Amino acid sequence: MRIALAQIAPVLLDRDKTVARAVAAVREAAANGARLVTCGESFVPAYPLWLCRQDAARFNEPEVKEVHAAYLDQAVRLEDGHLDPIRDAAKASGVHVVLGIAERPRDRGGNTIYCSAVVVNDTGEVAGVHRKLMPSRTRLMLAPNCSQSIAISLMKLILVARKLLLAYLTISAEGMSMGSAEWFSDMSFIDTAE
Repeated sequence: MRIALAQIAPVLLDRDKTVARAVAAVREAAANGARLVTCGESFVPAYPLWLCRQDAARFNEPEVKEVHAAYLDQAVRLEDGHLDPIRDAAKASGVHVVLGIAERPRDRGGNTIYCSAVVVNDTGEVAGVHRKLMPSRTRLMLAPNCSQSIAISLMKLILVARKLLLAYLTISAEGMSMGSAEWFSDMSFIDTAE
C-alpha cells in the first residue's frame, strides 16, 4: 500500500482554504498511486501554536479572546458539511484520508473544541472520528476526550494518541497491524527538561 504524508501548511484560521489545500493534496497523492493520505494534527483550521508562543492563559485579554473566537468560528463541524470537499475528493480518487481537525461538535454543546482525527474511506464516508484522549500543551484551548472510543479501525489501521502505552497495548491485542499518529512537526516548544 502506498501511503502519502501530506506535509503541507494550513491557511491559518481559514477552514475553507485549508480544506482546499487538503483536497489538492489528496488528488495529487492519488494521482501518484497513494491509497491512504494523511494530514497533520489539527490541520484544519490550524494547530493552535500560539498557545505555546505567548501567554495564552490570559483569557480576559482582548487579543486572546479575539484569537480564541476566530479559532472557535473556524473549527470543523462535521454535521455542517465542512469536510464534504475532502469526502468528495476521497471518493473521486478512491483513497482513504486521515485528517487532523479542531472539531466543534454540536452534540457536545457546540462551544468545545476537540483535537480529533477523522477517517474518510474511499467511498467518501466518514468511517470514524477519534478525539484525542488528553491534549498536551494545547490543553488550555482543547478539551480532553471523555467518552469516545480509543481507536477507529479502517483496514486494521488504528489511530493512537502519542505515548498512551496502555491504550496502544489494548488495541494491539485486538489485532492492530498498522498505526498512525499525528504530531505537529515543529516540536521546539516541548519542554524536554527532566
